[in-house]
Amino acid sequence: RKVLEAAWRATRKARVLGSATICLVALHPSKPELIAANIGDSGFLLLRPAHTASPRLGTLGVAAQGAAPSSPEADGQARYSVAFRSPQQLRSFNAPFQLGLAPDSPEEGGDDRFETPQDAALVRVPIEEGDVVVLATDGLFDNVGEEEVIAVVEASEGEGAQQLATRLAHRAQELSLAREVDSPFAVLAKENDILWGGGRPDDITV
Repeated sequence: RKVLEAAWRATRKARVLGSATICLVALHPSKPELIAANIGDSGFLLLRPAHTASPRLGTLGVAAQGAAPSSPEADGQARYSVAFRSPQQLRSFNAPFQLGLAPDSPEEGGDDRFETPQDAALVRVPIEEGDVVVLATDGLFDNVGEEEVIAVVEASEGEGAQQLATRLAHRAQELSLAREVDSPFAVLAKENDILWGGGRPDDITV
């Protein structure tokens, strides 16, 4: 949170206008743990080789109820499972928490239209050898479901991180323009009584 706070104060001081979600992730310097601060609907997936996978973990390593991952022995397919997914923060559907500054924002004090670093969701997640972390904006997660993310990761095995990120971003772009798919965004829209079909064009960073 200290890094997030320093960046936020620096951009406010420079009067940088605009808004953004943010997800900062780092490895603990002395133990196998991932530390993250997240505001909004950017986030990360922690993928674990299925043969070593433990039950899906929540914040501070608490196992989520009913979330035991599948294994290749059980389904004959996926070699990875989702060990953890970072929580989203939304004011309402499709209205994520954001840090920001408007032209009429006060120089001092808060602005009710935006959040502050104090609103960040802080998580600490145990990690293991072989884990893969997919960190991205909602342009990925709104268009590519968890199973397809895993499929892309498996198809990219042996490639570098940059190649994997490019593959995921390209796949998200393809699906964002598709009209015949039932994207994760479309599913959530329907759950909120909003008629939406296909993908959702958006900024995509992986």
